Amino acid sequence: MEMQKAVVTDIQGRSGFRTVEYENNRIFKISPFKGKQGTRLSMTLSKYASASFGGILVGVIDQISGGTEVEKLDTVSLMLSGVLEGAFAELDDPKFQDFFFELFSNVTIDNKPLDYDTEFALDYGLPFDLAKHIVMYNFSSVFQRLGIAALLKKKETSE
Repeated sequence: MEMQKAVVTDIQGRSGFRTVEYENNRIFKISPFKGKQGTRLSMTLSKYASASFGGILVGVIDQISGGTEVEKLDTVSLMLSGVLEGAFAELDDPKFQDFFFELFSNVTIDNKPLDYDTEFALDYGLPFDLAKHIVMYNFSSVFQRLGIAALLKKKETSE
């Protein structure tokens, strides 16, 4: 099954949100995580993503250093999707699964809270794509920190 393309719209600011509209007119609204929940989830994300993301990022930065902004965003988006999907598929860790499902707690569809079981019945690729948008919207700073750490580690090993 081919992944549907999404149209993403961001409304900036503390009261902002991101909408992700898929080709079948399903429109998901992602609200930002607030305070303690956002901090806790960003710490958990750092824990699960640091090893895989940092190593992948070094290779990606080497390959895209001369690319366009669109190419860079597409590459990072693809990489992030792979990190999340790979971690979810490989980790038999109930805490990671709780983290993954909690990512959807601030998502609505048709102005109603998302019912994960109903919305994604027999559609197991879409949640990973939507999770990528949730993470990119809420936690881009986590990946910036991880990327900087990976680059510093690369610099240390090359010296």
